[in-house]
Amino acid sequence: MPELFPYSDKLAHLLEYFPFGFLMLRAFARGSHIAIGREALLMSIFVIMLYSLSNETHQLFVPGRQFDLMDMFFDTVGALTGSYAYKWLK
Repeated sequence: MPELFPYSDKLAHLLEYFPFGFLMLRAFARGSHIAIGREALLMSIFVIMLYSLSNETHQLFVPGRQFDLMDMFFDTVGALTGSYAYKWLK
């Protein structure tokens, strides 16, 4: 896929993982109406980081793709942003 502007792929990673972080924290919070605990936030980020790692590892076996730590970083930033958005809206 051609880049629209420099590092547009990193922005795409951030935007793709934003709703993932939002929904993952919602799942770990179990829809409770009480304050979201630190454990739920840490678990959601941990699971998303594992998913991101598995996604990047999978790319090692796909021709023309590669493992990229910066992609994992932007995945995590997107997930953190989405998680904090859920926490803020809660």
